[in-house]
Amino acid sequence: VAKQTKYGQCEDAYFVQERSLGVADGVGSMTRFSRHGVDCAAFAAELMSLAAEALKPEGAVGEGPPEQRTAAALARAENEVKAYGASTMTVFELGQGPNFSTTAAVANLGDSGFLLLRPSVSQDSGEVAIE
Repeated sequence: VAKQTKYGQCEDAYFVQERSLGVADGVGSMTRFSRHGVDCAAFAAELMSLAAEALKPEGAVGEGPPEQRTAAALARAENEVKAYGASTMTVFELGQGPNFSTTAAVANLGDSGFLLLRPSVSQDSGEVAIE
């Protein structure tokens, strides 16, 4: 559901799949260029749609290590987007195989970032801590 911002409609988009997710943060202040065809909400949504499709098992980026797949999905989305706009983009994928929950890869475009929180056992106290 789109929320209202000081610039109008929310320009953000995301996708969530079994082993991957992505977030695009459209640049809201660009709405002043809408009369020139700029639509950051459509741009962010299309970036996420293209990246999500590329990361599906039958997707365009194919098989390979997650770090290659996320970078390829980000590049493909950036190169194939048709809408005009501006956005940051982050794409994340869990590794494949027997240890698939222990590896993760992220590709990022723009000035956004991410924080990975995971439980761990402290060597000193044996208590669960956040790294």
